[in-house]
Amino acid sequence: MPSSHPILRRLAVLLLACVAAAGLSSCGESKDSLARELGGRKPPELDLVGGTWFNVPGGALSLASSLGKVVYLEFGFPTCPGCRFMAPHMQRWHEQWGEKGLVVISVENGPQTPLSSTEERVRAGTITHPVLHDAHGRNTVLFGIQGFPSAYLLDRNGKVVWEGVPFRNVTALEAKLKATLGL
Repeated sequence: MPSSHPILRRLAVLLLACVAAAGLSSCGESKDSLARELGGRKPPELDLVGGTWFNVPGGALSLASSLGKVVYLEFGFPTCPGCRFMAPHMQRWHEQWGEKGLVVISVENGPQTPLSSTEERVRAGTITHPVLHDAHGRNTVLFGIQGFPSAYLLDRNGKVVWEGVPFRNVTALEAKLKATLGL
C-alpha cells in the first residue's frame, strides 16, 4: 500500500493525536504543555489574517481588548477527542462566569476544521462563546501548538497564569479559573 493511502494517513493522524494527548515530547518525557510556554508573560496577539470570528459583537476580538477580563484561550478542532471532551466545559464556563469577567475563546485550527463545520455548530447553538476559525492555522504556528487541545488562562492583566492540556485535570483547571476570577 502506498503511504498516501487514506487509511494509512488516518492512522498516522490518530497516532499523532494519541501521542499529543498523552503529552509526550519527541523524547518520550511527559510535558504539562504541548505549546509555547508563556507562564507569567503576555502571549502574542492573535493573528487575524484569514480568520473568521463567530459570536463576537462587532466582528473581531483581540487579547489586548480583553485586558481587565480573565481569558481562557483554547486551541482545538471538533474531531479531536480531547477537544470534544472540553467543549461542554467551555460552554458552561462561558454561561456561568461570562458576566463575572471571563472571556472564553476557541481557536479552531482551520486546516483541520472546515469553516462550514464551525458555522453549523454556531448556528445550532452548541457554541455561544467567541470562536476564531483560523483558516490557515497561523495561530497554531504563532503559539507553537504541538497537540490539541492546548490552552492558556490569562489574568486580568493579560499574563498567562496557567497553560497546558486542559482535559488532564479539569477540576484543578476550574479551581484556577475561579481563583483568577476572584470567586
